[in-house]
Amino acid sequence: MVWWIFALVVIIIYASLVSHWFDVSTSRTHSIDSLLKRKMEFGVTQSSSTSFLLESAKREDLQRIWWKIQKSGNDKAFHDSISQGIRQVQESGGRYAFISEETHLNLALQEDCSLSTLGGIDMRSFGVAVQKGVISYKYREAHFLN
Repeated sequence: MVWWIFALVVIIIYASLVSHWFDVSTSRTHSIDSLLKRKMEFGVTQSSSTSFLLESAKREDLQRIWWKIQKSGNDKAFHDSISQGIRQVQESGGRYAFISEETHLNLALQEDCSLSTLGGIDMRSFGVAVQKGVISYKYREAHFLN
């Protein structure tokens, strides 16, 4: 009897973790899609792991971001440093998103409260920096305050 209860508890915990994983990945894709629908421009650090991730992406939304980056040209999309990309976000009026490693973006977020991040664009640690207000409060509350 005890083994059946133990097995039932393990199955319930597993099912809740798996369902949460699917919810989070669906929401992130939806938010990236909403950024793409806003006709935003995107940028990365030149010759970085982020640009390699997007260049070799198999997901359609990430491929569309890479296409938009290539289409916009070197001066707007490819930056020599992360600070240049963050500065572009600050000066864009909400029309530019910079994609980089989440660690760097979180550091920039601590220094500048006018930024917001959309974390985890894939299962690794990449994120998107945008001006505050571009990402809906409902999304941030659901995924970053829990």
